[in-house]
Amino acid sequence: MQKFLWLTSMAILLGIEFHSIRIDRQLNDSQQQTRFELQMNQFKAIGTGITTSMNANQTYFEQTMRNAKVLLDTTNDVALMAKGSLEEITGANSFPYISPQVHGYDGGIIPLAVWDVGKNMLANVAITIRNSEDYGGDAIKFAAAPEIEIGVVHPGWPRMLKGGISPHPHGTDGSDVYVIEMYTQHELYIETLHFRKLASGSGWAFRSVVSHEEFSHKGQGSKRVNMGRSVPLCGSSRWSDEPAPKYKHSNPKELKPCWEYN
Repeated sequence: MQKFLWLTSMAILLGIEFHSIRIDRQLNDSQQQTRFELQMNQFKAIGTGITTSMNANQTYFEQTMRNAKVLLDTTNDVALMAKGSLEEITGANSFPYISPQVHGYDGGIIPLAVWDVGKNMLANVAITIRNSEDYGGDAIKFAAAPEIEIGVVHPGWPRMLKGGISPHPHGTDGSDVYVIEMYTQHELYIETLHFRKLASGSGWAFRSVVSHEEFSHKGQGSKRVNMGRSVPLCGSSRWSDEPAPKYKHSNPKELKPCWEYN
């Protein structure tokens, strides 16, 4: 009986202990769950704050980029306007050439017209006309060639020169050659103009080549050397009274006759 009572008491005490342990575990699990949920809520709040901050930064970045694009576009527009204004002032991408008005020849002086090839006007245009014979060594005759002030030449519309030239055929081919220096507001162009009599003998045919004179410097100090080269812009070996070839070459570097720009 005594052993039974002791065993019964121990069983009751063990039952009470296990119950206490189970309650303590449940309480601990509940506290852990509460703590975990609290931490998760805090992490969510932090994540939401980061997301909000990132969205705000992205919005600010996009707005900044839009503002920068507007500023860049405005700057580009201003640059293009400045470039266009500079090209208009300097006559960039435009060049002059002399077109003899042989169709109006009446046996005296051949009138000359100055044309502007390009989209920008040429200003301060001045020309000097010399016959090829002026290059024969007579410096006084060479320097005596007058400079003719033309002024402004607009694209697509010629300026007529006062006076003209009277060719005098000489040499074995019966032609006469003139060298025309054409100054603009910032460049120098040279046109070589050839004349010959028409087959009928009552007028003149011509051909010409216009070149851009480019100058540069090489070296420094006493070793500095002035350099230059002529870049052909328009011209043809075909005389103005000769028919154009039936089939034209597709070579983009091939010169186009100057009078075909009219």
